[in-house]
Amino acid sequence: MAGRILRTAFIVAGIMLLSSLAWLSVPVSASIAGGAAIAIGSFALLDLFVRRAVAGAGASRTVFIVAAVAKLSALGAILWAAVAYAPIEPIALMVGLSAIFVSLIVEAIFAPKASEQ
Repeated sequence: MAGRILRTAFIVAGIMLLSSLAWLSVPVSASIAGGAAIAIGSFALLDLFVRRAVAGAGASRTVFIVAAVAKLSALGAILWAAVAYAPIEPIALMVGLSAIFVSLIVEAIFAPKASEQ
């Protein structure tokens, strides 16, 4: 399921990026691309952490929690640094970050139900 969500997120991010070209602004397009890359990378890491935690791949629950907190802290630091120091558009960054949210909604609506498979 996560693979399908990631695939849909790449498609949604591509559509967002192509749509941003209408503004003819490099900072807007770069902000959308950066936000989508951060969101997709974060979701992929979350998927990896959860798979390892469920499989019991040698890591204790404490290690999983520490890794999750470190990942969220790093994500917060990346977003703060991007908004504070990079020449980006904050609204466009948020649009890019929403790629995962949009793909989750798309998959919830259009994914085949378990009874149909």
